[in-house]
Amino acid sequence: MKKTLPLIILLLGFNLSFAQRNKVRMDANGMVFDTYKPDNVGQMTLMGISQPIRNFTNLSGVPFQLYLKDEEENDEHRGKNSIKNPNAQLGFDAAKQASSRAINGVITPTNSIEGTDFAAALVNPPDVNGEVGTQYYVHTVNASGGSIMKIYNKTTGALISTVNTQTAFWNGISSTSLGDPVILYDQVAQRWVLVEMRSSGNKVLMAASQTNDPTGSWYLFQFSTSAFPDFPKISIWNNAILMTDNENSLSQAPIYAINKTTLYAGTATSIIRFTVPFITGVGFQPMTPVDWDSSTNPVGAPIFLRMYDNAWSGSGGTDHLELWNVNLDWVTPANSNVSGPTNLNTSAFDSYLCASFNCTPQPGATNLLDSQAEYLNFRAQYRNFGTHESIVTCHVVNAGTVQAKYAGIRWYELRRTGNGAWTVYQQSTFAPDAKNRFVGSIGIDGFGNIALGYNLTSTIVGNTKFYSAFATGRLSTDPLNTMTFTEYEVGAGTHTMPTSTGGRTGDYYSMSIDPVDNKTFWFTSHYAKTNTTWGTKIASFVLQPSTPSTITVSALPTSTPCANKPYNISFTTTGTFNSGNQFIAQISNDLGSFASPVNIGTLTSTSAGTIVGTIPSGTTPGGAGYKMQVVSTNPVVSSTNQPSISIIPINRTVNSSTTTPFEAVDNLTTSGTVNVTGNKTFKAGKSVTLNPNTTVGSGTVFSAKIEGCNY
Repeated sequence: MKKTLPLIILLLGFNLSFAQRNKVRMDANGMVFDTYKPDNVGQMTLMGISQPIRNFTNLSGVPFQLYLKDEEENDEHRGKNSIKNPNAQLGFDAAKQASSRAINGVITPTNSIEGTDFAAALVNPPDVNGEVGTQYYVHTVNASGGSIMKIYNKTTGALISTVNTQTAFWNGISSTSLGDPVILYDQVAQRWVLVEMRSSGNKVLMAASQTNDPTGSWYLFQFSTSAFPDFPKISIWNNAILMTDNENSLSQAPIYAINKTTLYAGTATSIIRFTVPFITGVGFQPMTPVDWDSSTNPVGAPIFLRMYDNAWSGSGGTDHLELWNVNLDWVTPANSNVSGPTNLNTSAFDSYLCASFNCTPQPGATNLLDSQAEYLNFRAQYRNFGTHESIVTCHVVNAGTVQAKYAGIRWYELRRTGNGAWTVYQQSTFAPDAKNRFVGSIGIDGFGNIALGYNLTSTIVGNTKFYSAFATGRLSTDPLNTMTFTEYEVGAGTHTMPTSTGGRTGDYYSMSIDPVDNKTFWFTSHYAKTNTTWGTKIASFVLQPSTPSTITVSALPTSTPCANKPYNISFTTTGTFNSGNQFIAQISNDLGSFASPVNIGTLTSTSAGTIVGTIPSGTTPGGAGYKMQVVSTNPVVSSTNQPSISIIPINRTVNSSTTTPFEAVDNLTTSGTVNVTGNKTFKAGKSVTLNPNTTVGSGTVFSAKIEGCNY
């Protein structure tokens, strides 16, 4: 396909300005909050359309020299968040889960895939990211030029394509990527969105797939930011693409909103920039956009989060999460605003692990690793369950004491019910022992189960562990504030991370959830791989209780149920079914296929019972190939057995092709010659009509009986 480029290239520029407030108020922590007008409203123009990714020969790299990305990207932009308030509570963490509560056994992966490694990328850190769609899993890491993007068949785990984004995307619009890739899948619009930093000119590169197939062509955009757009992070909402970055060279915390409707159409796209107050004295404080999952629309405006450690400021206050809303008006974008923060007080935490970035020890080495503390780890995820809304997020804290620090993962589930306020529904620091757990990523599935991924090292004598990747989780029915699955080793480290990495770890990872079944987690992370500096791993898994939930259909009252009549389907269960679960009785088509089942009755329950169903009247007359099953909604389970049934229709006609007797619920009519062999009885519940032209073949004894469904 010929690459299409516009005749005019227009870049979006923003004026440097501070947050424009309508009113000023102060909370207990001295934070200014209310509504903030846009700094700038503009448009970004389509820069080009890529060739289909499937047209590229697998190409993972370009001939750039090995370099430490941190030296070009972050040192001048990322400041250390030092202790400003010595009176803050340090060390002790009352929310710590200090022991393993593995009541649900182990996590069993459905896929375990080796992703891109250092030998292919030639860069530190990798900035590992990935996302799952309806058919594909797309994985990205930094490369020495652009990023490496791998596309996998999510069912088989087979690699479909490997490209470098510099080659596949940015060369065509004369731009150069510095990486920091983040890719997301819009589950409703069924589009992929990729964002990266441009290497110069304070610009962001953005690509949107033309369809739900990432191997096709992509729309290519770029836009300007007010400072170097370090650490860009995006999220998807029902009315926008949201982005934050680290522009602390301006002492600003920016928020960008992009009109996704026009972005997906490949046309000029409105973009709005806001800034919210910077926390004084804090060196690194990027906002975290909240990403919407599921096909159920979110309630209200897009959400951003930011963490606040009361040790950062001499003004004191309490540790908390800030929640901000972006109220968008795409008809008149200048009327848009940001409101907040709503401060959600948390259990006290200490995010200070050491006076530099590299705080985490590893066995057999003196060089330390970056724990990536002091900000909310990617991604914060939102889900609307109908009965309530949930947001999950996590960050790294000191799970030890002031004298003996080690890293743990503080995680949260926030909830809102109806028109009420957001609250902290549950929270905990996962640190069941003194090993270091850091750089987390969290997700919540469509049934309320939560998975948490992270890195782990240990220098405990007799229990050492090289830099590895792990995951754990909890079921929605488990005790609150607790991870209940045995830690699953996603990627096993085999050596110390060398000094050539600068101590840099992954910077960010990704825990995503399959949009088709809403229960399969996909986690990608970074670890010390054999025979190279680092590798990446992709794992998919479903969180299931140690005793699997099963359904068995009991003996049916009859194998020949009547259409349009009540029919009781009893069943037994094992394992756990969650609150709000529905058991649904279903019938197949007349060939026994449940590809498009027909629901005939439901029962809201968490245990065995009887569903009172009704066989539909539109079934195939005389269909003997039907099957019955019972399924559940939370968890999603299908019955272990599918008994066969032959459905008695409402009305039937006896004619020359009739060879066996049958019944009708209401009326039976004859037509032409009745040619069955022997003495046969036909039944109907209301009437038997013998038409004048009816004849009986030789040897046939035709009997008719008025008898209704009597089971």
